[in-house]
Amino acid sequence: MESGRYESDLVVTNAEGRVRTLSFRLVSESLTTEDRTARFSLEVPAFGQLFLPNLVEELRRRGVTGLPARGGEVVGALFAEVEGEPSSGLFLGARTSAVKPEGRYGIFYEAISTEEPARYGATVPAARQDGSVRTNVAIVNLENEEVEFRVSARDPANGGYTAGETRTVTVGPRRWVQIDAVLDALGSGLSRGRVVVAPTGRSARFLAYGITNEGARPGEGSDDGTFVAAR
Repeated sequence: MESGRYESDLVVTNAEGRVRTLSFRLVSESLTTEDRTARFSLEVPAFGQLFLPNLVEELRRRGVTGLPARGGEVVGALFAEVEGEPSSGLFLGARTSAVKPEGRYGIFYEAISTEEPARYGATVPAARQDGSVRTNVAIVNLENEEVEFRVSARDPANGGYTAGETRTVTVGPRRWVQIDAVLDALGSGLSRGRVVVAPTGRSARFLAYGITNEGARPGEGSDDGTFVAAR
């Protein structure tokens, strides 16, 4: 959402001929409310679109409760609901980007439905780590309780066996966690591989995805990104 290098813009499009009201919850450990949640609503006109550049700063400007002063880091998951009706006819997306001397670089991604069934695992394919790119892997816990996940790298050239360590990550309810440069972080020694995310000893409702950025480390390349959906 917002850090020293990155900021996120929000786009909401209404394809129906009536006004739609959406309720949002931004969940981040850096928020100052007791439940670490900032709440706000947006009214989208019929056949209209809203564009909120630098979303976190815009929410400060609107007086939304719970946001820390600018200069810190606000990272987390943003949840949206349509009040009293289905979400058909709506499109939501975000762009997270970094400023470079020649312009802005980053990634645009669509909202994902939270109506996911409980599952025992998900795989992020095509993770990379070399001198020019890195893949980060993120987890969003959709449960209303803390869930422990095991994250491991798999080597497709060696029968899909685990490479490196298996890391245990505890994610709070509705929280977002990211492992940067995941193949390096797990000590896999791989330049290409798959990353498996699995709740420990249970099924759970969660989202997992990867972001492959240009640059082996933040700031080393353009930070231009590609979204890698888990399956």
